[in-house]
Amino acid sequence: MAAIELYAMNTADWEYEYSAMMRLERPGETYPSLAPFYLIDHSEGVVLFDTGTSAEMLDDPANYGAYSASHMEESAGDEIEPTEGGSASEQIADLGYDPEDIDQVVLSHLHLDHAGDIDAFPESTIVVQQDELEYAWWPADPIQRSLYLEGDFGPLRSEELDVREIDGEYDVFGDGTVRCLPTPGHSAGH
Repeated sequence: MAAIELYAMNTADWEYEYSAMMRLERPGETYPSLAPFYLIDHSEGVVLFDTGTSAEMLDDPANYGAYSASHMEESAGDEIEPTEGGSASEQIADLGYDPEDIDQVVLSHLHLDHAGDIDAFPESTIVVQQDELEYAWWPADPIQRSLYLEGDFGPLRSEELDVREIDGEYDVFGDGTVRCLPTPGHSAGH
């Protein structure tokens, strides 16, 4: 079996409104959450699983992306606290990795707490479910709509990025050690 190193990191601590995530149950209550991402160093390559929350968005939601994320202004100030380690690209640098060292960025889904900082990895192959790409551009559910930020996933349309659109299971290294399994429900292409 291949030697694998796994690093778990976090870009932000969130205090979510419980009712927004659980369909109006327990209004007024919140729960703590993280904006995690993981670096997997495998003998066949280095993979980043998710990219956390965008520090740029937290700094200036009104000017984030082509269409702004101004609906996040209150949340970014009151409910989201960036970690001291900074963005995903800054944290992997602290581990001794440059963005160019990342062969693949696998995105579990494109919500704002998992897909910030994508554009910091222009040399990587970006892996994402086709269903998630389609849904992110116009989610039917208004709650879901607020969780997708064009500033996060918009760069995936660029000719500059190598985007691998997958449909279903994906064996990251082709040896069964790291596999992506579709689990839709949290989002269309989770």
